[in-house]
Amino acid sequence: MDEYHRGEVVLVRFPFTNLQTTKLRPAVILALHGEDVIVVDIFSTVPTFRKDTWLLLEQHHPHFPQTGLKRTSIVKAEKLTILHQSVIHSKIGSFHPSLMTTLGQLVKQAGLDPLIWTIYKSNLAMVEDDLHEDRGCSIKCEGQNQARML
Repeated sequence: MDEYHRGEVVLVRFPFTNLQTTKLRPAVILALHGEDVIVVDIFSTVPTFRKDTWLLLEQHHPHFPQTGLKRTSIVKAEKLTILHQSVIHSKIGSFHPSLMTTLGQLVKQAGLDPLIWTIYKSNLAMVEDDLHEDRGCSIKCEGQNQARML
């Protein structure tokens, strides 16, 4: 298995809501824990209206070529996904440290920073135990409502 790092841009097979088909999409790695990663989704369709928590990556930005993206894109800080490294198709680039700093601030602004560090690092073992014991709950921690956003 490849070794991944915070700030790397990767291609991931994301499932559609029917769970029958997938689409290869770019995402940036925000955090790692064992063989799991938290990624932030990247979208190539740039709407005219943008939220304050979205990071616009324009092709003419000096750090854009390093990302490996092909066109101007949007990183939606509230679109976090926890996944196993095995669903990562490939690495295509990386974010410059200044872009990662900005993204971290946007994740915090979106109110998801406590979710990442509280649930993911502190409670992952409890979540896995609950799932294995089939108690009918997917997350047993203080951020239960926020966790559904993943």
